[in-house]
Amino acid sequence: MSEAKSDAVWSEDMDKEAHIGTYDAFIKGATYGTIAVIAVVILLAIITL
Repeated sequence: MSEAKSDAVWSEDMDKEAHIGTYDAFIKGATYGTIAVIAVVILLAIITL
């Protein structure tokens, strides 16, 4: 998804590679965090039954 932007939107002051790296890391963290929370909720549901 981060590759969809053209080079026209990046100014000279912006570090494109750092921005894309940070965005990709955020998406990965959010994805794994969501999976972890769902796993905890499922485990809690199993334990309390």
